[in-house]
Amino acid sequence: MQFLANLMLLVASAGLPAGTPKGANDEVLAPPPGLVSLEGGRTQVGIEPKDVQELLDADPSLLPRVSSVDAETPRHTVNLAPFHLMVTEVTNEQYREFVKATGSRPPQLWGNEAIEAGKTEFFANPDNRQAKFDRKDYWLKNWEGKEWSVAREDLLTPVVFVDYADAEAYCSWAGLRLPTEDELQSATRGNTTNPYPWGTEVAPAKYAVTSELTGLNGPLPVGWIPAGATSQGIQDLIGNVWEWTTSPYDPYPGWKSRVYKVGRGKSQSEKESSPNWNGDHRVCATGSFELPLTADRCTIRRGTQRDQQTLGVGFRAAASQNPILDRAQSLFDKQVRLSSARADGVSFDIERAFGWLRWDSRASEFSEADVQVMLKSLKRVKPENKQYKVPEGYRVITGFHSIVFTPTMEMGSTTDKDMQRASLGQPIQLGFLSFTQDMLSPALPAGTYIVAYRHGGDMPEPSAEDKDKRSKGKKKGEEEEYQPPAWVAQIDLKKDNLLYFDVKTGELAAHVEGQDSPSVASTDPKGALTAITKKEKGVGADGKPAFVQVPWLSISGAIAANSRLKGRAFEYAFEIQPSAGFVDQDWRR
Repeated sequence: MQFLANLMLLVASAGLPAGTPKGANDEVLAPPPGLVSLEGGRTQVGIEPKDVQELLDADPSLLPRVSSVDAETPRHTVNLAPFHLMVTEVTNEQYREFVKATGSRPPQLWGNEAIEAGKTEFFANPDNRQAKFDRKDYWLKNWEGKEWSVAREDLLTPVVFVDYADAEAYCSWAGLRLPTEDELQSATRGNTTNPYPWGTEVAPAKYAVTSELTGLNGPLPVGWIPAGATSQGIQDLIGNVWEWTTSPYDPYPGWKSRVYKVGRGKSQSEKESSPNWNGDHRVCATGSFELPLTADRCTIRRGTQRDQQTLGVGFRAAASQNPILDRAQSLFDKQVRLSSARADGVSFDIERAFGWLRWDSRASEFSEADVQVMLKSLKRVKPENKQYKVPEGYRVITGFHSIVFTPTMEMGSTTDKDMQRASLGQPIQLGFLSFTQDMLSPALPAGTYIVAYRHGGDMPEPSAEDKDKRSKGKKKGEEEEYQPPAWVAQIDLKKDNLLYFDVKTGELAAHVEGQDSPSVASTDPKGALTAITKKEKGVGADGKPAFVQVPWLSISGAIAANSRLKGRAFEYAFEIQPSAGFVDQDWRR
């Protein structure tokens, strides 16, 4: 145990930034495959009411729809942290990897043949001759077990017919997240107030896929008009398909309803702005191929029901400067927040999460032959594109792997003995640990676990509060007999234990006896995941018993003590043994 004590002192003196693996700052900042880094900073979001009036003066036919334009007001300044953004909208090729890996529902367009067969069967029933066949509804109810495919010429077309949950699921699988509305506007206009990545020029068909192109019956391949890319090489931030964001469809700060007018004298018309605000809806941004360039500005926003699936809605992925934080947030939202393993009142410090990440990726499989077939199939689109190249920086993520630890926000105790005594009835939850590959010791399958510490000692008697809860509403003599938690029977209560609770089941999945107790020290709550080696009995190269070097992982950190003890925290460290070859993989640490 002395080794762990020394390790804790080493980590406490290392001065690591919160949530940053030791010696890996530049790797954490590197963008994931297919994404580029953006500085963030001060960004002008939205437009002014006078800009709305100018649009109306130029095109009075917009007056009936002025509420949707006025929803972009007023312009205001936000300050964004640096982030990463995908260079293209997510394509059919990229989304196909997710569907194959997870067995998720393929988008409706991929199942056209199965849907047509279902339609034929539907109308073969005489009772349905006058009924309407709903393609979307049929696919939602019948997709499982059906054949689906993506035509090769459609590999680089944005994936559509994906709702908000679909987009979030892809991002989570890929170790990414959806962008915010502010991030998309920042990527499009930088620190300017320009309506387009290329500036202010309104030149239909020159920079973006909008309704001015004739012959369109859907979105075009990503980067179809590369002249409209940003200076960082990000394609199609104007037009092509609407893009999901995580932002609720709420008014901007300072928004108020206004009356807009067009025309003069007796022919003058007016309309009061009244957007249909709904915080449960999500903002779709960037516009689409169905709208003209005058509408497809960087500030366009549309409140969209989260279950909406249409031909004009897709998405692109983003990541925080440190993607470990995205992973921690996703795990908390989708697995930990409502888990029965999470003790009442326990909060987790997402901003201090730390760990290792890695991505598997490849270049597009779109060949020159596929390009020619695609160009031929789109020859009716005018102006015609005579050549096409896969956008620079485009990558297909084929897998994501991680090991991430997210510490508890605050312990609440003030002394070592106070913490040890409190842990007897309710183990002290140190944080949640998630990994995508099995661990050998303790033997745990890939998953997410709440890690807790319990000091050795008998279980305390239930408190008066617990007794009151059990007797509430009961008659005298009908009170429920106290039943200790199931994990109590699985451990030796006399020994210190580190407990791993499965967040899916809430049950104890593993425990390790003889762990060092967390202890109060004068330190900021920091953490690190470190590769170490141990000498263990094994078999040497000659087949004889020998001591061999075995790789392990050490997780060390601290949890803020009670808020009354400023600058002090409970330090801890524990070890886990990964599977063979785990440490040697190409981790971003």
